[in-house]
Amino acid sequence: MPLPFAVLLTVLLFAGLSMLFAGLHIRRGDRPRCASCSYDLSALIPDDCPECNEDLSEPRGIVRGDRRPFLAGFGLVVVLLSVVGFGIGFLGGATLDQRKPVWLLDVELSLVNEQGEERIKEELRRRLFDTATGIGEKHAIADLALRRARTAYSEPMSLLLADCAMSGVVDAEKADPYMRELIALWSSDWLLTEEGESRSIELRALIESCGIELEALSRIISEASALGIRVSPHDRTPSQEHIIQSCELLLMNWWRSPSSPGELTDNYLRTLFKDAPVAKLTARPAINAQFGKLPYRLEYAYPPVQMADGEAVRLSCSIESVRVNQGNQIVYEQTQSQGGFSRTHHHAFRLLSTWGAMGTGILVEGIEAGPGNIEVVLKFSIDRGDGDVVLERSVTVEDSFEAVRSGEDKIALVSSELAGVTPSQLLEWFHFTDLYYSTPDPFGSQGPWSFGYGRSDVWRVDLIPHDKPTPEFHAAWRVLANQGDTEWDIGTIRLFDVLSLRRSFFQTVVPTRTPMRTSESGSSEWATLRPDFNRPVRLRLEPDPDLARLSVDIHEIFGEPIELGNFMIVQTDQFMRAQNDGEKLKPAPILSE
Repeated sequence: MPLPFAVLLTVLLFAGLSMLFAGLHIRRGDRPRCASCSYDLSALIPDDCPECNEDLSEPRGIVRGDRRPFLAGFGLVVVLLSVVGFGIGFLGGATLDQRKPVWLLDVELSLVNEQGEERIKEELRRRLFDTATGIGEKHAIADLALRRARTAYSEPMSLLLADCAMSGVVDAEKADPYMRELIALWSSDWLLTEEGESRSIELRALIESCGIELEALSRIISEASALGIRVSPHDRTPSQEHIIQSCELLLMNWWRSPSSPGELTDNYLRTLFKDAPVAKLTARPAINAQFGKLPYRLEYAYPPVQMADGEAVRLSCSIESVRVNQGNQIVYEQTQSQGGFSRTHHHAFRLLSTWGAMGTGILVEGIEAGPGNIEVVLKFSIDRGDGDVVLERSVTVEDSFEAVRSGEDKIALVSSELAGVTPSQLLEWFHFTDLYYSTPDPFGSQGPWSFGYGRSDVWRVDLIPHDKPTPEFHAAWRVLANQGDTEWDIGTIRLFDVLSLRRSFFQTVVPTRTPMRTSESGSSEWATLRPDFNRPVRLRLEPDPDLARLSVDIHEIFGEPIELGNFMIVQTDQFMRAQNDGEKLKPAPILSE
């Protein structure tokens, strides 16, 4: 039995006993009466009672005052109710709950603890899904849940309200003010609480059942988009993932609700993208002034888009301008549109949500040591796949950095002891494609070499015991190939938090841009010595601090070289990039081979 309920019954029991005793034994007034039959002796006091002939001269033969039968009767009722309450508390429980009306369960909710509240919720939920329960009683349960949800948060009542909404018994007019209250509370911080997570389930169910205008939802959908770039996928907690999923499900439930148009319209897209897309610019905090390279990363997030079969949405983005300032001086400015992306999505009843990043960098000549600022203007546009722009918006993002003198922008080289993993262990963790070489002139400015790396769950190697934390370190390697006395720089590898890549992945080495020369015939030739295709090439990964300086986040790298092994060159007569078709990734060859 809940402690507050037991205390209340105990107080009532003692109060009832006190009233019963007072009504029977504590008389009111001073009128003399026969102790045996209560005959009124006010007129005279004879030796014997005129009513019952009792001897009044005996001690305590006469009493003074009147009994209070009403007080005694009321006390008896209170005692009986207390005893019944104790019986219900100790013996009744859920069995008696089935016989209580909804209004009595509502009263009891104010008296019970969490266990009692959970018990009553289960009984109300049972009635909600019982086909024998009348529609009037189901509406009463929904009104109870909605009223209590608006009064004070409790998880059982929150989940009961969600069940009522999914059952379709919540009154839309009564629910609409509460839905708007929840939307006003909505934020990424609020949703990280237990209350926020629970009430997001309420809101999803209420929207699908009752409907609400998209205008009321656009802010929280944009909030989820912003979260996608504020917190990287590697750093997101389960609760933060829940926020994003909640916003997607909110839109999906709105699409199914009575207030949805059920098709893509220009007004739908304009409302949905009212505060979107959102963007974020991150520059490398400290750059080498002499090196002159300023790397930066642009991240963007579009809200989810719900659409029907045969419809399409095209999302486009371009970099309109880049400006670097130091003090009042503009040290770099680019005003021609460049870069970006354009994606057209065709999905039937598919929830579309787009996050992404564009990593790039610029060479700033004449930059001096000291603080600086970079400003980028992005142009976003949305259309329905037909080229007619529905919405176009320019977004300006900026970030600060510090230009330091040569030697102050140090890249720490982490030893295998500090990293907690040896080069040979890392070699087991990675797998590679064949090494390709294009004999004709490669396409564009790509070098003739092509090489891929990655890992597959099939070849999973657990380097770190499950009961120990995974070491965090980054990598910036230059891939060097040796054949006799000749060495080629064939590309680069940059990896952030190497061992966090638990799932299978595949990447190609970023090829080094080899200088070109023009032959006497006027055709372009690669200014590099071709390898002997009949002999193996020895590959190794060499740590490169300057390569780390081209990234935004890498300030320390694995500092030991890794010998990959001897690779036979696969000669191709056309430009080819290494691909992973499920068969090409394999362990590195043994050096002696």
